[in-house]
Amino acid sequence: MGAYLMQTLRAVTRKFPEVELTERNTDQDHIHVLASIPPKYAVCDVVQYLKGKSAHAMRRKFPFLNNVY
Repeated sequence: MGAYLMQTLRAVTRKFPEVELTERNTDQDHIHVLASIPPKYAVCDVVQYLKGKSAHAMRRKFPFLNNVY
């Protein structure tokens, strides 16, 4: 699941090409991301987009997540 999530995050950043995800680490039930976000983007917009799109992709690929969280 962690490898799929990393692929998803790389694909999601296409909407914000200037955003650079410098570090990504997964744990059993969460992820840590270090991102460089240019001032022209609101941090909350980038985070909301990353979380929303990645969560949607993960739930589509792994349906059991709908029952876990």
